[in-house]
Amino acid sequence: MVPHKKFKRGRDIPPLKGGWVAVGELGRGGNGTVFRATKDGQEGAFKLLNEARAMALKHRMRFVREIEAMSRCAHLPGVLPLLDAVPIVDGRPLEQPWLVSVIAKPMEKALAKGAPISDIVVAIHEIGSTLADMHALGISHRDIKPDNLFLHDGRWCVGDLGLAAYEDQEALTAVGERLGPTFYIATEMLNGSHAADGRKADVFSLAKTLWKLITGLNFPIPGAYARGQPVYSLATYVLAPRARLLDPLICMATDHDPSKRPTMQEFSDGLNQWLTPAAPAKSSGPIHLDVERFRDRIDSLKAEGVARASEAALREAERKSINALWVGPLTSLSDRIYTSLQGLPFSKVVRHDADTLNCGGSIESWVNLVPPGARATLRLIYNFQAFDHPRCQLTFTAAIQFQESRGAANSDVLQQETVHLVEGTADEQRVLTELNSLVDHGLQGWVNTLFERVDAYEIHRSTLPAHRY
Repeated sequence: MVPHKKFKRGRDIPPLKGGWVAVGELGRGGNGTVFRATKDGQEGAFKLLNEARAMALKHRMRFVREIEAMSRCAHLPGVLPLLDAVPIVDGRPLEQPWLVSVIAKPMEKALAKGAPISDIVVAIHEIGSTLADMHALGISHRDIKPDNLFLHDGRWCVGDLGLAAYEDQEALTAVGERLGPTFYIATEMLNGSHAADGRKADVFSLAKTLWKLITGLNFPIPGAYARGQPVYSLATYVLAPRARLLDPLICMATDHDPSKRPTMQEFSDGLNQWLTPAAPAKSSGPIHLDVERFRDRIDSLKAEGVARASEAALREAERKSINALWVGPLTSLSDRIYTSLQGLPFSKVVRHDADTLNCGGSIESWVNLVPPGARATLRLIYNFQAFDHPRCQLTFTAAIQFQESRGAANSDVLQQETVHLVEGTADEQRVLTELNSLVDHGLQGWVNTLFERVDAYEIHRSTLPAHRY
């Protein structure tokens, strides 16, 4: 609808139906006009399908379906309520189609210019929750854009259900017909809207709406958004420090392939996770370790003058620092392990912390426990790989490394855990918490195994189970 500055009484105003009286004009477009109207002291937005459109069955039926969709959503507080509508008999309007809804403030006017990102995300999260409820009822909106989103009675609401579809309706869209909001339309709605899933199209359009409102541009960039390209990143347009954390969600929601997009509930949940980030994983201090029963064995090896220490090959960081979200927490975990092992009275502890991605696209840190005089070393390694941004992988390995006389090293893996996650989501804190718990419960056992195998390796070196990693 194109808004008008004032109501011109000189313009031909058709008499409104249902006892409603026009007192102003709220908007006018190709399909009809929206009047500010009153009836018995109640004010509403009176939407009237223009006469030319009303002559076509397709447009009359879309209007009837809008009324039906609003009626089916009457119990949802996030959908603008229907106040009144044209009488319908056997699925047909008895007169020129009209409906009345509450008067609400358009979203872009309700959000102050330069509004904080958090206010915008709250608004879109509420809209997403409402759309998820509509999808659960089998209703898709198919026309999501800023002009159709409103603030009413302190709640963000969905309005203008003129293109809404529900599961038991007859098809009105022709094969190959384009259907959807210009600039916000999903790829599959351009040429095949008759067969497209309107729910996934809603996800696409709502993600574009979020991007447009945050960047402040007049319109969103067309097409799917790809990670790693500055033109699509929110950080290119706004200075808010956490803006970039929304990039993965927006990119997934605007994928050309609808099957790769999240559901509306998943999209809404992602926004909620951004609004309520998990607290950083807390450290509980050094872990108490007891290895006194191994003292005689290690002292015996030292007395024999066996001085064979192992050193791990260090890789120099060759690329710029990229992932402060992981370097800090992994370094904190390394501090816990190092402090716990350093308290042992007769062992050497060596550590390595990387703060940049190496050429292979990974961050690797490790802590080694080296009993003096032994060829066995306990290695605790955590490797973060950004091999398919934004999808990442974190692998933790506890292994005993055996140094052969010719310089080769074999490893017996005691425990290895690998998790996959999407960078910039709430998965990060969950994974870090689980990693800390794994170390808490496993460190004593790994240290015990190291010392138990020192003598066994010296006697039966060639029979130990080993594989390289």
